[in-house]
Amino acid sequence: MKKPFTYYVRQKNLKVIFLFGNGGNAANTSHIAGVMQYDCRSAHEPDFRILSLNENTTTLTSYGNDSGYETIFEGQLRSYANPGDVAIAMSTSGNTPNVVNAINAAKEMGLNTIGFTGAGGGKLKELVDVCVQTPSNWFGIVEDVSTILGHIFTIIFMENNDNIVEKMVN
Repeated sequence: MKKPFTYYVRQKNLKVIFLFGNGGNAANTSHIAGVMQYDCRSAHEPDFRILSLNENTTTLTSYGNDSGYETIFEGQLRSYANPGDVAIAMSTSGNTPNVVNAINAAKEMGLNTIGFTGAGGGKLKELVDVCVQTPSNWFGIVEDVSTILGHIFTIIFMENNDNIVEKMVN
């Protein structure tokens, strides 16, 4: 019997979920990481491991200043991520260079990748394993849907039940 995704991330493999994005999506990554880390705790399982790559100002500005803004997420993934971890990229256009570069690095490193984008999906649509496209290109709507998706993922992990995902998709 196949183990659910939630089991794979939470249990012995102790995989990490990395979130990143710019502007309002940067704020969303912080919010979602905090909610998931706290709300998905369980006395019977290892602590949930999720990080927003938007949090460390020193790291962000060091990469931005010394290597270019387009490397701020890629550099962190190369430092922290391992094969099998999960990278969730948020970009309204799907074409933001620092997000696209990070996903390219994630794929090269063997991470599972998810993109939250606007209607067109941009370059991310073709790069990620799963692309969730909001049927709008207005940044406010796309960012709001990303927050909602973060809350849905939280429920999925709280319930430790991939059947919720199947019901949402079908």
